[in-house]
Amino acid sequence: MNSSKNKEWFTAFELEDVGGLPKGASNITRKAKTENWQKRQIKGKRGVAYEYHYTSFPLVVQQALGFTPSTEQDQPNETEKNVNFQQEDETYDDIVDYRDVRISAGFGYENDEPTELNTIKVERAWFLRNRLNAKNCAMFKVSGDSMYPTLDDNEEIIVDCSKKDLTEGKIFIINHSGTMWVKRIKRNFDSIELISDNNFYDPIKLNEEESNQLNIIGQVVRGYRDF
Repeated sequence: MNSSKNKEWFTAFELEDVGGLPKGASNITRKAKTENWQKRQIKGKRGVAYEYHYTSFPLVVQQALGFTPSTEQDQPNETEKNVNFQQEDETYDDIVDYRDVRISAGFGYENDEPTELNTIKVERAWFLRNRLNAKNCAMFKVSGDSMYPTLDDNEEIIVDCSKKDLTEGKIFIINHSGTMWVKRIKRNFDSIELISDNNFYDPIKLNEEESNQLNIIGQVVRGYRDF
């Protein structure tokens, strides 16, 4: 083993900005798929998370992680390859996986169907670093381009569902009469505007009565970067 930490498998979140890799976990996932990195599934049914074996990474990434690449690298054995298992790892926390719920960065999506609750693992160190409680958080997926360039279409985001107060300038997931939006908040004296970072989309203006009917899902705290 070449790493002093004796750790061989890494999630896309753990690889962000390591050795020249992209900052966004979703970009790393795409790179892993394109380059056919060795992976194994951590947990989940529809909502799944993968780890990647370090021997699949570019040499500069291996070196940044503390490995000394050689011609006889440690390879995962056959029983480890693409295995579906329930990993009991103290370095991860489970959060609810709502990526099947359509969250619109656009004109809004309606979600009437009940959603089966699955979970996905996220590294515990990230929650500790940002002083967040994993029990309050959930993962969603953005649909649409109205929050571009801050949030891309199909980008995975983490939402703190304990944060219900609409804070000026922050991004929230909001349910209004069954329609789901992800928007930036602008507060006025007697109204609220739901702002799109993409200037193609006009603000959604809600009067005081409409604002009081909003169901605040939570504040976006992570996409390709922390918020």
